[in-house]
Amino acid sequence: AVAGAAGVRVLSGALLGGTLDYSVAPIGLWLRTERAIYRCLEAAPSYAPRCRPPGGSPSVPLPEASAIGLLHLFEHTGGGLEQPFQSKKRAAFPILRLRAYEVCGRDGAARSLFRAMPDGVRQRKAEGKEEPEPLFLRGELVPSAAGASSPHLWAGPLRAWSAEFERRPRDGKADPLLWVCTQHAAYALALSAASAPAADKSAAPASAGAGAPLQRSASAELSREQSRTGGEAPATTWGAGDGLVLRLAAEVLLQCRDHVPARAGKLYNIILSNAWERLPKAESAGLKRDTLLYERHVASFLCTALLDAKHAPLASRLREERSKYIEERKRAAQRDRTSAPARPKPAAIGAQ
Repeated sequence: AVAGAAGVRVLSGALLGGTLDYSVAPIGLWLRTERAIYRCLEAAPSYAPRCRPPGGSPSVPLPEASAIGLLHLFEHTGGGLEQPFQSKKRAAFPILRLRAYEVCGRDGAARSLFRAMPDGVRQRKAEGKEEPEPLFLRGELVPSAAGASSPHLWAGPLRAWSAEFERRPRDGKADPLLWVCTQHAAYALALSAASAPAADKSAAPASAGAGAPLQRSASAELSREQSRTGGEAPATTWGAGDGLVLRLAAEVLLQCRDHVPARAGKLYNIILSNAWERLPKAESAGLKRDTLLYERHVASFLCTALLDAKHAPLASRLREERSKYIEERKRAAQRDRTSAPARPKPAAIGAQ
């Protein structure tokens, strides 16, 4: 190549092969003929709609099996990352990092990870019960090699997850890390790198279905209770979903660091109120603390985090307060039904 030389149009011979190059950004394409090797830099406008390399867009994600073959570009080692999973076939899974990540079902609809897998481990088919719906992960791979691309990835089904709360706070606020495991790799998901709704993520992958921004639907148990009690329906956005639950648990544990377990249990309202106030207003706006906190999967998640941190008194207090909250909502609903005026009976047709 000569600097400043003009480009010329070429009609090559028959193509014999080609390969995608993820070591550069954007994704490179190399094609081979009998006499030459071509590096394709930019598709012609007329061909661009047909030039869709795997990982080049959310609607055409890179399959996880293909990403495992590119570990020299995307595997992260060191940096304080220690994944909590162990494989039967090898000592540890390779660690990959994602940004703009999403959790969804096979159909691409949003799913709550904490509700679908409340204990952190995918429950296998039990006697007399159907196997739970598989969950998948999609997002942009964060390269470990300088200059590499960040292809969109589709991975799963998910097998397990684990939350890491003991991370250095960002700007004085908790920055928990969520670990998700598949058959092939462990994924480190920083809460601050989660996906936000975007128009270009509506298209579905050709094989597995597109992901949607992670959000939570209403808990079945508490929704029934709220329908009886006239309670406020839970919001269904990412900020009011798994992300907010994870951040709330991290903030509660951060508040507990200043107290021994016995004293923390007595400061229940203070600790919960302080943790709630430290949540981003854009995520918690319009939500009532108790409405979210006392959903079954939220309370279960927070209790587990407290028990792991040796704060059993506070976990016990949370279970007690949740029971009181549910009973009070039931009594309020009963009072509303008994005090409501009776509806008049409709007059018979033709009555004088």
